[in-house]
Amino acid sequence: HEFDWLKKSSQNKEIEPTLLVEATLSTLAPLIQSMSARVKVNIPDSLPKVNGQPTILRQALINLLTVALHIGKNGSVELSAATKMENVQIRITSTPTSDAEIHDTTELLSVTQQLVELSQGVLEIQYQNCRGVFEANLVLPALQRVTVLVIDDNQDTLLLLERYLAGSRYQFAGGHDPAQMFALIEKHHPSIIVLDVMLPGTDGWELLSRLKDSPETRQ
Repeated sequence: HEFDWLKKSSQNKEIEPTLLVEATLSTLAPLIQSMSARVKVNIPDSLPKVNGQPTILRQALINLLTVALHIGKNGSVELSAATKMENVQIRITSTPTSDAEIHDTTELLSVTQQLVELSQGVLEIQYQNCRGVFEANLVLPALQRVTVLVIDDNQDTLLLLERYLAGSRYQFAGGHDPAQMFALIEKHHPSIIVLDVMLPGTDGWELLSRLKDSPETRQ
């Protein structure tokens, strides 16, 4: 079965929702033009990345927008996105016009539902009597940020690691003074701590011992 093969062969990756939407709209540009449709896009820059399968999610968006464009021929289609709880929600709405091309979308939307589920997403469809407003809500799990605290007296090393982690799921936090370590931990609540061994005054091994002795940081 093709969906079983996709489930086994595809790997989840970090995806920027904005780039995913832009790529989808680029692919559908000829269809948008032929339908004389206006596509209104409202996506904030602050959206977190999502975890999913890029090719599969792009195909799911293509399917949803294709349905919306046929329904809203010579009209408008709205695409928006927002962060809700720990998810990113992409919403597509379209209102039928007098010359809309209404087809049976049951099979296409069923396939799309399965594609979304392969990326651990949820697809909610509202479409009444084949002549009502079409609304699709695609809910995808946001990629959780992981804070990494780096203690190193070399400023160049801190800058290097900060640049290296930029754009990834890992949020950099750094300090050059070993005495600030616990204050930085309280401020940033890191999941990972990277310690330089050769530090002035207190070396990395001593800091590690203090971390292991504290109930709040031993894990």
